[in-house]
Amino acid sequence: MPLIPPHNTAGIVRPANPQNPPTFADITNAKEYVEHLVYSKKSTLPQAANDNDIGAAEQYEHEVVLASSLAGILAAAPPWLGPFANNFNQLLQNVNQMQISINQVQISLQRVEARQENARIGRFNHLELARNTGVTTYQAKQKEVIGNGTALANTVSPPNAVPIAPLLPIPAIGAIFAPTINIHTLNHHAILQLIQFYNQNFGIQLGDTVPIRSQKIANWLTTDI
Repeated sequence: MPLIPPHNTAGIVRPANPQNPPTFADITNAKEYVEHLVYSKKSTLPQAANDNDIGAAEQYEHEVVLASSLAGILAAAPPWLGPFANNFNQLLQNVNQMQISINQVQISLQRVEARQENARIGRFNHLELARNTGVTTYQAKQKEVIGNGTALANTVSPPNAVPIAPLLPIPAIGAIFAPTINIHTLNHHAILQLIQFYNQNFGIQLGDTVPIRSQKIANWLTTDI
């Protein structure tokens, strides 16, 4: 399996895929990628890099250095060392595949945590609704669905409306759109922004009016699913 720079949640541009074997320039690119992620984490950006991003990038850097070093050793090694090198390359591929699996597990755990927190938030908001105090501002739920919902939002954009611009960086699982959401102040654009952020359409259809769309979002905010 070829070495590929890992993705990150901060929207930072990844370096180009390294050559086989990796060059000194590839090692420098991998090192700088880590540095950019560390700088992002220390910044005040709304969507900064996290420990998982930095850890994956550091492991990638180590793999690039290891692959480059191994190539140099094998180039000067005697022919009988060939079989050992093949076994080592297979081991390195297995490690890369294991890292991919670990990253997938981490994303799954983040989604489970977001769903559990959203169930709590939904019950809390439902209690506010049941009190019938006239409150229309509810605690925002966390993002559960990975990815950018720009295309999803534009499919239910009102006719003749300007398409919503891409959202960068893509929000991470567990992020919130805002601390609270006021149902009565929503308009078409704000609703499209919610769809884009959460990558969910909340059951909204193209022909729905603002009041209907707002009610569907309210239903989502006040349920524990």
